[in-house]
Amino acid sequence: MYNEFILFLGTNNLKKTDDFYRNVLELELYKDQKTCMIYKINQGSSIGFCTHINKTIDEKSPILTLIVDDVDKMYESIKNKGINIEDKPKKNEKFNIYHFFLKDNNGYTIEVQKFL
Repeated sequence: MYNEFILFLGTNNLKKTDDFYRNVLELELYKDQKTCMIYKINQGSSIGFCTHINKTIDEKSPILTLIVDDVDKMYESIKNKGINIEDKPKKNEKFNIYHFFLKDNNGYTIEVQKFL
C-alpha cells in the first residue's frame, strides 16, 4: 500500500548533520531541499533532517535503529572515523539482538543492530 517511508527530525546544523550521515554512516543523499536533507537508508526508507523542525530529545528518545548484517564491522568503521562510542557491541538477551549505540551531532541516539 505504501511505497516509501521517511522519518523527519529537526536539526540546527544541516552541514554537520550532512557530514555525519554521509561520511560517518555512509548514507546516500536522496534529496537536498535546502532546509531539509533526506538520506536513503534502503529502497523503501529514508531519514530527513530539517532546520524548521524543533529537535526533541529525551535521553535515548528517539532511537534511530539501523539493521545491519555485521555489527562489529560497522562498529569498527564508525570508531575509525573518530566517533566516540561509549560501549562496544554486545548481546541483549531481553530482545535477542546484538547492538551498540552512538550519538549523532544533534544528540539523537543511533542504534546499530542485528536480530539474532
